[in-house]
Amino acid sequence: MVDSEQSYLRDVQYRFPDRLKARSILHNRYGRDDWFEWLSSNIPLLSSGVIADVGCGAGSFWTNAPQSVPSNLRLRLLDISEGMVDAARTSIGAMQRWHDVEVSVADAVALPLADASADTTIAIHMLYHLADPASGLKEMSRVTREGGAVAVVLNPAGTMAELSALARAPFGDEPDPRPEPLSSEQELALMRASSPALMSSGTRTNCA
Repeated sequence: MVDSEQSYLRDVQYRFPDRLKARSILHNRYGRDDWFEWLSSNIPLLSSGVIADVGCGAGSFWTNAPQSVPSNLRLRLLDISEGMVDAARTSIGAMQRWHDVEVSVADAVALPLADASADTTIAIHMLYHLADPASGLKEMSRVTREGGAVAVVLNPAGTMAELSALARAPFGDEPDPRPEPLSSEQELALMRASSPALMSSGTRTNCA
């Protein structure tokens, strides 16, 4: 993704949470109904741990987290959109469940966090927005302590193929100029090829 596309995401597409909320409604209606339970069970969320959520959006992971997730986590939520950050701060604050929360506007390739300051760093459905996903992975590794976890959540290849075909139907056989979004399979290969240290410096988790 080039800088102009990233600016579009920050200033137009995800300037405010409404459009992301509309997508979430579709997933909630037609996807698995235990998504947040499944996701939280596959990400290390240790009691009193520091969790860096990169690309946190409106904070939906934390407003929907099941009660099995420890409430004493120290949350460091980051997103490139100021509108998303404001929404996350408001919605999470209203819950009064999480008591150590810092929400910041930040670029995923230049996180305002110290080296090895997080026990777990997560990136849920956002890595494909980066112009250089490898740089994002490197930065997430930097802020995660040795033995901690970096959990990246992406869809597998071919997800929502039927919906994409419907969207392309009016254009006939004209090729789609948009590249396919980064898949979970590609992300795992990227981790292995470009970030060998990421794969070998403690527990690292990849979720589809």
